[in-house]
Amino acid sequence: MGHFLNVVPGPFSSVSYIKDFEVLAGPFRSTQQKTYMIEGQNKQDESIIYTYILQANKVGTFVIPPATITANGSLITSNSVQIKVQFAPLTVTSENVRDDKEENVADNSIYETVEQMPEYPSGGTAGLMNFISKNLKYPTICQESGVQGRVVVSFVVNKDGSTTDFRIIRSVDKYLDKEALRVLNGMPKWKPGKQKGVPVRVRYTVPINFKLS
Repeated sequence: MGHFLNVVPGPFSSVSYIKDFEVLAGPFRSTQQKTYMIEGQNKQDESIIYTYILQANKVGTFVIPPATITANGSLITSNSVQIKVQFAPLTVTSENVRDDKEENVADNSIYETVEQMPEYPSGGTAGLMNFISKNLKYPTICQESGVQGRVVVSFVVNKDGSTTDFRIIRSVDKYLDKEALRVLNGMPKWKPGKQKGVPVRVRYTVPINFKLS
């Protein structure tokens, strides 16, 4: 999901908190230029776009608040954005699907959002962050070269709480990526996500920050 704001060049105020959403990554900065002619003179406009990747914490209709930026001494505010978050399977496999039992299709689906999201068994999100902090080892080669940043990893929490299909969805450096995967592969079984009271497979996303002191 991208939250876009076109502005003239200037220092940017980043978004750190949006109610009911987690900022997974961003801002990603890109520029666009447009040249046109007015009264025989060439004019040029430049737009700077800041994009964020957001993850909804629950379903419903939400309003993303306006973004703000200070440009050339003036405060500029974008429009707010209304979005609707719904339940939706990410992928569906056809293994052991029986035509006379529609619920079997859901059993083999991988959801992004469900009524009851998966939970790390010891302390929820805070417990997960504590687990990562205790087990994460900053690669020496990255420390020596000054490499830091946020690696975003996704994985599937299965119906039995096991975790599989780990993927890097935002890479910083191959050594940081490898360390993030190593730590998350060592997690204990989770409390599985549930839809209508039934355990289902859910894809979960975790950002891991590598920051040099």
